[in-house]
Formats: sequence, C-alpha cells, structure tokens
Amino acid sequence: VNFIFPETSTQFDVTCLYMLQLATILSMVKPWKNRATLRVFLCIDAINDNALRTQQHLDELLSQLRINAQTRMIAWENVTGLLNNTSTINDSAATIPVEQQSTTTTTTATTTAATTNSFIDINDVYVRGVNELIRQQCDNTSCLYLYLPRPPKDRNLSPRYMRVLDILSNDLPPVMFVHGVSSVTCTQL
Repeated sequence: VNFIFPETSTQFDVTCLYMLQLATILSMVKPWKNRATLRVFLCIDAINDNALRTQQHLDELLSQLRINAQTRMIAWENVTGLLNNTSTINDSAATIPVEQQSTTTTTTATTTAATTNSFIDINDVYVRGVNELIRQQCDNTSCLYLYLPRPPKDRNLSPRYMRVLDILSNDLPPVMFVHGVSSVTCTQL
C-alpha cells in the first residue's frame, strides 16, 4: 500500500509487483531459501466478501507469478481514520488552531498531489499509526519492503518527506523502500 495515498495503489500496481519480485529473489538466496517465509499483507478496511475475493485474486496472481507466499488480511480502518485528522496535520501545524487552517487549500493540494502521485504532507498521528500497525505484524521479520512515495516536487517539503519516511520506518526491522517505474513481471512465456 502506498501509505501516503492509499486510495491510489492496489496490490496489483507496478510498485507492489516489484516489491513481490524483490522479496522473491531474496527468498531464493541459499541461506534464506529454507528458513524464510514470504508474507504478503493485504490491508483492508473490513473483512467481507469483497476482501475475500481480493485475497483470492492476489493468491491467484502469486501462483501465476510462481511466488511462494502467504497472504494475510490486515484490518486497518482504525489507521485510515487518522489520515484525514485535520486537527494534527503535523507537529508544526498542530500549533495553529484548527479553525484557522485552510481546509480548501489542503483539499486542493491533496487532490492535485494524488493525481500526480507526488508527496503531500500528511499528519504524524496517521504515520505513527501505520508504523504501529506494521510493528504489530512483523515479529521475526528479517527484511521489510515498503512502498516509497515519489519525493515532493516542492523542494521545501524534502525535509518533511524524509521525516515522514523516518517516522514510518521507526523501530522496524531492516526496511527497503521500493518505488516501481515500469512493469517488471510477465505471466506469459
């Protein structure tokens, strides 16, 4: 999941497929081959028939790509609820009373950034929630692959971008941030 824009990514987009390929290559290396288990976490809002179909579709894709992995559904609606928490956009914005913050500008910036898949400033509470969710799932994890959002077009946001990545990866096992550019998988020979 692209944790910056969860609505723009799927388990079948270029970056997710690239992460699967990288993890598969790692699991094929001799020291890891018999000891490693590749786990793919499917973040969902609620476990329902649609989520079960999505998991089945993901399992079929993994089989087609000859990727030996376990899929696990993770309910994360409590974390996504923090995404639009305008009372704490970030540490510095939290000092500005909520009624003085411009929600129109934020909404426009978010929409524009989402369509260009560019980084936007998201609140620390949400990022910490994502980090906690990941930490709860990564017992005995040797390597973790996470979606790397595009860097901000506005260079003034670069320190904030790095801060978000730092919060996201805090106290996690070794993390490899991945950003795919073009398709790297094929199911036809």
